[in-house]
Amino acid sequence: MPVLDRSRIRPDVLRLMDELLKEQMDGVMEFLGLEENRGVDFQALWRKVMEGNERFFRGEVSVDELYNYLTMDEMLFLARLMRHGFEHMAKVEQERHPLPQSVKIEQASAGAVPAEWQTVPEAAEERVLLYFHGGGMVVGSPNTHRILTVTLGEATKMRVLSVDYRLAPEHPYPLSLKTASQLTSGFYPLGLTRRT
Repeated sequence: MPVLDRSRIRPDVLRLMDELLKEQMDGVMEFLGLEENRGVDFQALWRKVMEGNERFFRGEVSVDELYNYLTMDEMLFLARLMRHGFEHMAKVEQERHPLPQSVKIEQASAGAVPAEWQTVPEAAEERVLLYFHGGGMVVGSPNTHRILTVTLGEATKMRVLSVDYRLAPEHPYPLSLKTASQLTSGFYPLGLTRRT
């Protein structure tokens, strides 16, 4: 079942997509080679995932039924695998495109939520961009989005607070949203002022 019509995408964009996919797959293969993962029959698990996807797209199972299609152990394994792939890809990209040495990266706690301050030299102290990374609430971290967020900080001349919110399946929906709500409701007491 094709999801993407590659003939409709510009060649330069396809090249970039293929490079990133290769980097991510290198990370996936690295993950599968780790000692603690050698006993997992990944091919059987992947067939099960693909079968569930096909059944969903044919209308044979609902989203709720699909959620229960995998065991929690299977979901946790796949989440760890995908996260490893994304972190590997971020490492390669940051080696290829290093951040300027003048950028200050500091681990932080925004209330009870782990986060990362990213400060470019020209950032105004009183201006902050609050950033929640993408990844479907399953993958991603301040590290996987760091090149983007530092670039945003440079473009806006703002400090960036990149949030490391809780991810599923360990923290199922709506816990990620609760993290965002906790953070934004407690954001101003962190010494920041509301812009009007």
